[in-house]
Amino acid sequence: MNYVRELEVWGYPGNQISLEECDRLIASIANELSLPENTLIPYHSIPDVTDVENLSIGLSERELTLDDFVQFCTKKGIFANLADSNSANEFLTLWYGQKLAWLHLPQQLDTDLYLAKVYGKLKERHCSLIDPDSLVCLIH
Repeated sequence: MNYVRELEVWGYPGNQISLEECDRLIASIANELSLPENTLIPYHSIPDVTDVENLSIGLSERELTLDDFVQFCTKKGIFANLADSNSANEFLTLWYGQKLAWLHLPQQLDTDLYLAKVYGKLKERHCSLIDPDSLVCLIH
């Protein structure tokens, strides 16, 4: 079995894009960098109970505020329901950023070369690169 280093590509907080825009952005970056197939894979977030739980955790740890959530919902014209996965997902995306893709770096690739290429292109496109294992932001 080959080892694959998995990193995550995130959009900046406050900059939400549609699934179609996400797909175009990721395809464009992969094409411009001539990345091997399945190296940069778009991520599509589907709102679910995890978003509600994460919102609850953020509120209980005072990382997020109920006032911010209510203001967000009011601006969007939606009911501020803490149990609604759609509003929780949208709020968390606005607050923390949007996961856009996985970057898979198979062991057989020259990882340093690909990371150097990807860093520059992601920075140009206002994206962050996160190591999910260590929760370290590699570029922002």
